[in-house]
Amino acid sequence: MADAILVTGATGTVGKKVVKALAMKGLDVRAGVHTSSKADDLRREHVEPVEFDFANPATFVPAMKGASHLFLLTPFAPGETEVVEAVLEGAKEAGVGHVVRLSVFGAEQEPGHLIGRWHREAEKILQASGLPWTILRPSQFMQNFATTMKPQDGKIAMAMEDAKVAYIDVRDIAAVAAITLSDEGHVGKIYTLTGPEAITMTQVAEAITKASGTTVEYMPITEKDVIDWLTQQKMPEWAIQAITELQAFWRAGNGTIPTTDVKDAAGCEATSFEKFAQDYAGKF
Repeated sequence: MADAILVTGATGTVGKKVVKALAMKGLDVRAGVHTSSKADDLRREHVEPVEFDFANPATFVPAMKGASHLFLLTPFAPGETEVVEAVLEGAKEAGVGHVVRLSVFGAEQEPGHLIGRWHREAEKILQASGLPWTILRPSQFMQNFATTMKPQDGKIAMAMEDAKVAYIDVRDIAAVAAITLSDEGHVGKIYTLTGPEAITMTQVAEAITKASGTTVEYMPITEKDVIDWLTQQKMPEWAIQAITELQAFWRAGNGTIPTTDVKDAAGCEATSFEKFAQDYAGKF
């Protein structure tokens, strides 16, 4: 049984669900935040907000002192590996006993994709740190279709062709994270987290249409279209490369085989895309 558990990235898509899943288990949860405006919402969830700013390493040890477990979710940006090194040094100083690292699907593949390569470097740093570790490698989030990839004017425009991807519900990631952070037996394990089946973008659009009652269609576009649009949005060059390489990774058929790791780790079946779409129908 864990003592205090510190969750970094606690106000993001995954972090919020991890905090909630841990709190529902009645555990002592600390949520790392870098702005005080987030604190009140967390306290209402019976969670202790603590200052944790990736840009300020002086916040690391005080936030982790007395925590037995760390859920390590770092911002994806240049310099991420250096941040991971600094956090892990702080974790050792603070006496953290177990680190659960959120990585990404395909991190182990070569040449893979930019996001995966950066995450693999972070994984290697953790594995060499001497700290007990568990690594979670989730597939692309279903929740992205309710946020960053939300249908616009009834269209989902992506350079995915007919690629199939076993998308993962973030709630399932949180369920696995909560188990690995609170139960014994997960040290040294890597869990590749996917949904129960790989589906095409056309099937994604059909499921959203059925759940929301609004017609949504998949509109295939080219990689050049993606680059041009992201450039117009003034996205950094490294981010454009990350997105285009990831979509090329999926188009190459790398996400087509689902795993049973959600059930193996958390004891529950992975959520289907249809169930996700029903639950999030009001978000589309």
